[in-house]
Amino acid sequence: MKEEKAFNKKTIHAYVIMVFVIIIFITVGLIMLRYYAQGERNLPFEIKQIDIISTVNGIPQRNEEGEWYTELFQKNDIYFYIVKNDGNGREEAIRSIVFENFRIVEYNDTGNVQIYRQHDIGKYLYTEEYIVTDRLEYIGSAATNISEMKINNQGGLIGFSVVIKELGQYFFETEGIFSMDGTLLGRVDVSLEDITLTIYFDIIIEIGSGNSFRTEYRIELPVGNILEDGMSQVEMTDNMIFRRI
Repeated sequence: MKEEKAFNKKTIHAYVIMVFVIIIFITVGLIMLRYYAQGERNLPFEIKQIDIISTVNGIPQRNEEGEWYTELFQKNDIYFYIVKNDGNGREEAIRSIVFENFRIVEYNDTGNVQIYRQHDIGKYLYTEEYIVTDRLEYIGSAATNISEMKINNQGGLIGFSVVIKELGQYFFETEGIFSMDGTLLGRVDVSLEDITLTIYFDIIIEIGSGNSFRTEYRIELPVGNILEDGMSQVEMTDNMIFRRI
C-alpha cells in the first residue's frame, strides 16, 4: 500500500513537472511568435518617414552633326528620416546606418539599373565612383555630412537613388520647348511597365551600446504615373519590423 501511494505521488509529480514544462514551452513559443510578428517594440531610433521622388532626367549632349540630344534616365530618389525615439528613455547614439543586400526583382530588363549614393545633400553625380554595389554605410558623427558618408548620431536625413539608364536618346532640338521629366519617356517608346520594378534591401541600425537591429524593406518603383504627371512624390510612414541581430 505504501509503495502504491509512493508511486501515485511520483506519478503526480511527474505530471505536474510535465505540465509546467509544457506551459514554459508554450509561453516561450508565444513570445517568439510575437517577436517575429512585431519585432523590437521600443527602438532607440526609428525611421519616421520615407520620401520617394520619381521622374526622368538627362544630360544634354551634342553629336558630330551638331544636333542636341539627351540620354534619358529614370530616377527614384529615396530619402529616410531617422529620428530619436523619445519614448525609449535611454541616452543612445547612432554608430552606423547600413543599407545592404540590394535585390532588384519583377523587372523586365529595360535599360540598365544602378543605385547611386548622394555626393551632397539631395544631389547626385551619376558616375562610377558613386555607384552602390551591395552596401551603403553612414557613420554616426557630430553632424550629418553626406559627402563624407556621415549622419548625425542623433538622427538625420540620408538616402540613395535607384536609376534606370540607357532608356533612349531624345533629340530635343526638333521638338521646341519641353520639360525634362517623365513625359519624355513616351517619345522614346518607353512605357510605364518597361520601367516598373521592385527593390528589396536590408536596413541595419547600429547604436553606441553595441546593439544592432535589422529589417528587410521593399519598394515598388517608380511611384505614380510619371509618363502623365512628369514627376511624382510620395511620403510613406510604414511600420517597419526591426529585429535584434
